[in-house]
Amino acid sequence: MLFFVINHIVACLWIICGTMVSTEDEAFAGTWLEDRDTDEPGTIYMISLYWTFTTITTVGYGDISGTNNIERIFCSVVMVVGVLAFSFVNGSLSSILTNADSTNAIAQDQKEMIEKIQADFNLPPDLVKRIKRSLLMRH
Repeated sequence: MLFFVINHIVACLWIICGTMVSTEDEAFAGTWLEDRDTDEPGTIYMISLYWTFTTITTVGYGDISGTNNIERIFCSVVMVVGVLAFSFVNGSLSSILTNADSTNAIAQDQKEMIEKIQADFNLPPDLVKRIKRSLLMRH
């Protein structure tokens, strides 16, 4: 949900970037909005949202880009934040999977140890079953 809220906010800021520059000022001539053949707010929002999703997810097709310095700076900031967020999410996911894998390995080692102890000391099956259940509840 947070990902969609952030994309909505960035999309709105991207629209603001396209509307805040005066086309009369030659140093800032042209905006990403001028390249679009529509003035329909819903379509402009969808184009902006599309740009935001492709930029933040590091896909960046390049079909929509900044055409003046303000837009280029904004694009650069969004790209850096997108790469950092993407890296953080990938690192977190990797950490979660690694921890889950090590927890499973420990549980598997404990099960094997119990089975070896059962075979060596001829423990009753009911006791072994209770020990395994106890270990499973810990993991």
